[in-house]
Amino acid sequence: MWTGLAWLLILAPACAQSDRPHGATDAAQAKGDAEMPDVPIPVGNDAGHPGNSGADASHPSLDGYWDLVSTYDNATGTATPFASGTAVVHYNGGVVEIYMNDGANKGCASNTYTVQGTTITYAYGTPNSFTVTDTMLRLTSPQAGGTSAGYSDFIRLATFSADGYGTCQSANSGADAGQPSLDGHVGPAGADGPVAPAADASRPSLDGYWDVVSTSKKATGTTTPVASGTTVVHFNGGVVELYSNNAGTKTCGSSTYTLQGTTITYVGGNTDSLAVTDTTLRLTTLQAGGAFGNMPGDYSDFIRLATFNADAYGTCVGGASGGAGGGSAVDGAAGSGGAGGTGGAGGSSKVCNATDTAGCQAQVPEGCGDGKNNQNGIEQCDDGNVLPGDGCNGLCRVEPYWTCPSAGPCLRTVVCGDGAIGAGEVCDDGNTLDTDGCNSTCTIQDPAYLCIAGQPCVRGSQLGRCGDGIIQPPEQCDDGNLLNNGDYGGCAPSCIYAPHCGDGIKNGPERCDDGTNDGSYGSCTPQCKLAPHCGDGIVNGPEECDHGDQNGLDGKCTAWCKQIVYVPS
Repeated sequence: MWTGLAWLLILAPACAQSDRPHGATDAAQAKGDAEMPDVPIPVGNDAGHPGNSGADASHPSLDGYWDLVSTYDNATGTATPFASGTAVVHYNGGVVEIYMNDGANKGCASNTYTVQGTTITYAYGTPNSFTVTDTMLRLTSPQAGGTSAGYSDFIRLATFSADGYGTCQSANSGADAGQPSLDGHVGPAGADGPVAPAADASRPSLDGYWDVVSTSKKATGTTTPVASGTTVVHFNGGVVELYSNNAGTKTCGSSTYTLQGTTITYVGGNTDSLAVTDTTLRLTTLQAGGAFGNMPGDYSDFIRLATFNADAYGTCVGGASGGAGGGSAVDGAAGSGGAGGTGGAGGSSKVCNATDTAGCQAQVPEGCGDGKNNQNGIEQCDDGNVLPGDGCNGLCRVEPYWTCPSAGPCLRTVVCGDGAIGAGEVCDDGNTLDTDGCNSTCTIQDPAYLCIAGQPCVRGSQLGRCGDGIIQPPEQCDDGNLLNNGDYGGCAPSCIYAPHCGDGIKNGPERCDDGTNDGSYGSCTPQCKLAPHCGDGIVNGPEECDHGDQNGLDGKCTAWCKQIVYVPS
């Protein structure tokens, strides 16, 4: 219900429901079937009804203060009573104000309206029909098909004190009141008072403080939660401020933007698309870099904050002394003082980027290859580089024949003497003796011996097989005595494969060999060459940037292919 005034509720606390009917009045006592009293309605704009607005003088004046008594929902047939003073509406010759009090907080919002007959049309276009007497008012919310969604009943107040409610927030958004609100929802009031909504009234106002709750990466399909208060963004009529709290270190940077439809264009040319409701905001990157250093398709989700304390974040907002201080201007001019207060210090118009870093600080994002196990558990390991073949590949996945800590160098799991030939071994007779055909590190086999994994090596003269040029079990190969020389890609004297691509050991002409060699991002190809990876100069996989051998050196792209973002220091 109360659809016609719903726009006012976004800046005010939710109405607190009363445990009993409103005050000592017999008007509309939450019965659902309550009717307006049959009170004669004076006709004409006579002196008994001062303040009547417009030429619609066929009813008592709508102007005045009205206290919400109850609401009724036609769909459920239920009525809800409200405690006196929970919501007070003030109609005053084309301007309507609503005063909200949930018992803990007070707030006020305003907009404009016109009256035609018994229909009130608000600036954002949604009408209410009304029935009014000298003492009572009923607002009925329309619904498609001519039916009624419900109604709200009020009693007229002879007096009302607006102390403590603050300045009524108008429909205008932003510090510059020359810019109308993005829509009929109420944004922060501008300097020159209420301004009618612009034509793009299809969405709630972007203006206000927004707390980042999560970020999502398109390339990996992963979502990273962000602790409350870590990053708060303030959109304010063409100026955007970014408040960052990194382990207690608070900083603030500001820039400017323009809004066209659902596209935000920042001063540096980067763009985001937006999807906004009264309480949530999603910014999706359209152009690499975006507002928060994302790649196209990445997005950040926010929730709207009712209040935000910007103390200790630096100079991008105004301070206060006594009363409320004035806000800083983004172009560096000092803000004007609030009532009883001192004007805030001038803000910064500094725009930071990778080519203009003076007075800026770098925000280096985490990623696979930074030597830290982060990214909310998607890393199995992180050995501080992005290359395969050392146990931890370019996606921070553990490779075969290795064991890795959560962060740091990896260790091979191949053990000489366990009777199994692993990566890098040419023999393994179940011990680590040097004189029995297979040496103590399982890397050299005496050509005079035939060694079968897990069994003692036997002199070739006793078997007369390995070296005869005929492959027979358990031989893997046999090129003849002269050719079983162990050269790369050939046959070892023990008639097993010599070092080769696919054995899990980087040797010979190989760039890499992880034992799997499937060609996936950050791994090795079947030819033991590097698959697409961070550092090849091509943006692929989960990368945000790739400047080749300049990664980590040019101040733009990290060694793990994440874009470095700069904010005012």
